[in-house]
Amino acid sequence: MTRLVVRLSIPSPPVGVWHVGVFPVRAYAVAILTGVVVATVWAGRRWTARGGRPGGMADVVMWAVPAGLVGARLYHLGTDPELYFTAGRDPWAAFAVWHGGLGTGVGSPAGSAAPVTRAGYTGCGWRT
Repeated sequence: MTRLVVRLSIPSPPVGVWHVGVFPVRAYAVAILTGVVVATVWAGRRWTARGGRPGGMADVVMWAVPAGLVGARLYHLGTDPELYFTAGRDPWAAFAVWHGGLGTGVGSPAGSAAPVTRAGYTGCGWRT
């Protein structure tokens, strides 16, 4: 069983940050952005094949990704408030998302709920 788990695991990269000029490029961010792009293309093809408007999935992504990030950040702030809202801490640091702190357990449902809610306002049918 252990050999199977090792074979199926994805190892962490040896370097987590690459510096491109003065900008740090983080492996975690690259993985998330790659997932967003692949999911958008894949879902867009399925959406169009089922009769949806070409490019319609980009509209969904424009709502889903920010809502997921906001939901994930709010979850992190709610579960670790002592990092930001106790004596001697800077509450403005709660906005410093580049220092980390996302709770994907809430980010995924928030990212899913936003486009569905938006679709109700625009008259988009999800049962196409």
